[in-house]
Amino acid sequence: MATGSVYVWERCDSDFTGGRVHSTEVELPYLCQNTGRQGLRGRYVDVIGHPATDVHWPTGEMGEALPDKQGNYVFKPFGGGILGEQESCEAAARFGQVNVYYHVSLIAHRVNEVLRSLGEGPLPKVRAIVNAHQPKQGGVNGDLLRLVPVKGTKYRYPARIENLDDFSIPLCGELLFGPGRAVTAEGWLPRISGGAYLCDPSHNASFIYQAFGFHVVRHTADIQADRLHAPRASFSRPGPLEYALSAYFAAAMLSTPYVWCWHLRHDAEFVPSDTLANDSRMDDAELPPPEALVAQVIAATMWDLHKAFPGDELTCISLVVAALLALGRLSDSPYAPSGIRTRALRSLPENFASCLLHADRMRFSSRYETLIRSVFEKRGIGFSSSAVETLLAPSVQPPLYRLSESEEVRRHVVKIREKFSEVIIPDDIDLIDPDQLEQFLSSSASAPYHLAAVGDVMTGMRMRHRIRRFGPDYAFAWVRPIFRRCALITGNLEGPFSTISEKAGTTRNYSYKVDPKSASVLRRAGFAAMTVANNHIQDCGRGGVVETLATLERQYIQPYGGGRNQSSAYHPAIFDGADIRIGLLGYYWNRRTAARGELPGSAQDVPEFVERDLAQLRPLVDRIAVMVHWGLPYQRQPTEQDRMKARLFIDLGADAVIGHHPHILQPIEIYNGRPILYSVGNFAFGSGNSKGESILPCFHFGAKQIRLDIYPVYAQNRDPRLDYQPKIMGGAAGRATIDRLLALSPGLADVVVAVQDRCLRLAIPALA
Repeated sequence: MATGSVYVWERCDSDFTGGRVHSTEVELPYLCQNTGRQGLRGRYVDVIGHPATDVHWPTGEMGEALPDKQGNYVFKPFGGGILGEQESCEAAARFGQVNVYYHVSLIAHRVNEVLRSLGEGPLPKVRAIVNAHQPKQGGVNGDLLRLVPVKGTKYRYPARIENLDDFSIPLCGELLFGPGRAVTAEGWLPRISGGAYLCDPSHNASFIYQAFGFHVVRHTADIQADRLHAPRASFSRPGPLEYALSAYFAAAMLSTPYVWCWHLRHDAEFVPSDTLANDSRMDDAELPPPEALVAQVIAATMWDLHKAFPGDELTCISLVVAALLALGRLSDSPYAPSGIRTRALRSLPENFASCLLHADRMRFSSRYETLIRSVFEKRGIGFSSSAVETLLAPSVQPPLYRLSESEEVRRHVVKIREKFSEVIIPDDIDLIDPDQLEQFLSSSASAPYHLAAVGDVMTGMRMRHRIRRFGPDYAFAWVRPIFRRCALITGNLEGPFSTISEKAGTTRNYSYKVDPKSASVLRRAGFAAMTVANNHIQDCGRGGVVETLATLERQYIQPYGGGRNQSSAYHPAIFDGADIRIGLLGYYWNRRTAARGELPGSAQDVPEFVERDLAQLRPLVDRIAVMVHWGLPYQRQPTEQDRMKARLFIDLGADAVIGHHPHILQPIEIYNGRPILYSVGNFAFGSGNSKGESILPCFHFGAKQIRLDIYPVYAQNRDPRLDYQPKIMGGAAGRATIDRLLALSPGLADVVVAVQDRCLRLAIPALA
C-alpha cells in the first residue's frame, strides 16, 4: 500500500483541546489502481491540484501530486509554503493534496459504514481540488480573464448562481480548498512547525471534515432540495443547519469541540466564540446575526448530544445520519414538491430535532428520547408535531381502485387475461406500497446495491398525462426505497426525446416521440445512465438521436449504446462508486439504426466491435455490465443466436448481461460464474401494453461472489390500479412470478440462497 505524509490528530486528555496534531507518514487507504492514471484517485475521492497560473485549466491537468519511484506520496508542508519559494510552495500544495485524500477517505469510510448499517446506499464519490482558483472577468470591457484564489474551503455543486470554472462540476458535488492567504502564529499548526504558518485549508483536518460534512448533508437530507432542481440550477448556498451539522461531523471525527484549534488559539484563558463548546441558546438576543446564532446553537447542541454517548460515539453518528435521512423525506407534496416550501421545511431546527426523535423511534425503539428532548430543550430548540406526523403518514396515497371493490378493475382484468393468458395479476394486498417495501428492505439487512438495471422505460404517451396531473415524482414513487439503495441505476430508453425533429416516415407499427421535459423524471428518480441502443432510437430520425443525447446530458444522465457518430456510439459509461468502478456498454443488433461514419445512431453488437470495447474497458473498471436490445417480442425463450452472443460477451470480459425488448420475462442463465438475464421485460412504459411483465434486478458485486436480488414488478398498464407506476409484487403474485422465473431457468436453483414472495436472492460464486 502506498504511503504519504499527512497531519494526524491524536487524542490527548492532558491538553486543553483534547488532542494534538503531529506530522507522520501513513498508509493511504482505498487508492484505486485501475483508473488508467497515476495520482490520488481512490474509492471515496479523487484529489487534483490547480496551479496558480493565468491560463485555462482543463479537467485532469491541474498539477497532480504524483508518487515517487517507490509509489509513495511524501512531501513536506513547509509551514503551508510560507517560505515563499517556488519549490516549497509546490511541495506544500502536494502535501495538501495527500492530506485531503487521507482525511476525506477516513470520514467517508466512517459515514458509509454507518449508512451500510442503516441499510442505505453509500455516498457518491466526490472530487476535491486543492489550491483552487476561479476565473474572473476584468479589464475595461470585462474581456480580461484572470484567476482569483478561492477563499478558504467550499463545497459546491452545479448551480445557477455561480460558475467557478469552465468545466463540468460533478453532480455529486466538489470540495474546493483555496491556497493559504492569511498567516497564523497560534494554533496547533504553527506550534508543531516551530513558527508562523500560512493557513492552507488543505493542511487543516477540521476544514476537510467540515467540507465533507456538507457532502454528507446534501446526499442525505438534501436540505436545499437540489434534487428538485435541474442541474446547474441548484441553490448552492448552505444554510445555518448545514453549517452546524458539518461542524458537528468535524467535531465527531476529532472528538473535540475545539475544531478550529488547528489555526486558532484555544486554551483555558481564551476560546473563540464559535467553538462548539459554548452556552448559547436559540432565544439569545445578542449578536452575532440570527443565521450565525442558529448555526452556533445547533452545533453546540449536537456536541452536547455527542458527549452523552461516552464510548459509543458511532451510535450518535448513526442517529444523526438516520435523522438526516428522515429530514430528506419532508416535503410539501409526495409527487410534486415545491423547492421553496420543501427547503423551508427541511431548514427548521425544530424539524431536524423531530427527525432525531423519529430516527430514535424507528432505529432504536425510542431508547434516547428523553436524552434528545433534554439536550434540545436546554438550548431553546423545540419540536414539531407536524413533522413527526408527516414522517409517520403514508408516503403515497393508496391506489384509487381496488380489485375487490371495483367493477371497472375487474372488467379490465378480464380483458387483460383475454389478450395474455399467462398474465399474473396480483390481489390488492399483493401490491407492496413504499412504506411496506421500506420496512422489508430494512428488516432484510441486505447490503446496498452497486447496480440496478431495468428494462424498457418510456415516459411519453399515456404516462405523460399522469406526470402532468400528479407531478414529476409520480412515476417511480413506489420503487423509490429500492432505488435509494442503488449506487447506479440504468435502463433502456425506449423512445427518443425530441421537440425539433419529427417522427420519421416509417412502415413500423409503433414509433415514439417523447417530450424532453420528462427527462427530469428520470434524473429525479435516480437514473444516472440510459442505454439508447434499441429499435426506437431513430423514431425521429438521426436528428432525434442528437436531441436525445443532448437532453440526457443536460440532465446529467450519461447516454451509452449510441452516439453522434460511429466512434462515440461505442463509448462506455463509467461510474465511480464508493467501493467499485462500473462500466456500462449497450448494443442493438439491427444495422437500420446503427451509427455510421459521422451519422448518429446506435452501437451494433458485431463481435469484433464488442471484443474491442470490452478489451479497452476492462483495465479501467472493476465490473462491466452489458445492456442488449435483442430477441422477439412476447417470446418466452431467447433465440439460439442470442444465447451465443450472451456467452461470447461473458467470455470476452463482461460480468453481467442484461437483455430487453421481448416485453416479457425470459430465462436467467449462469454462465462461467456470471449472470445472463435474457429479458427483464418492461419497467415504466407509457403505452397501454397489456402483455408486459417485469422484474427489477439489483446487483452487488463482491470480491468472491455476485449477489443478485430480483424483485417481481407489476407492469400491466391496462390495470387501473397500476396507473403507470411500476409496483413491487408480493404475496401469491410475487411468488408466482418468481416460480415462473425459476421454471424458465434450469440450473438457477443451484445459486438461490433465499426465496421470498417479493424477492429472489441469488449468490453467484464469481470466477477470478
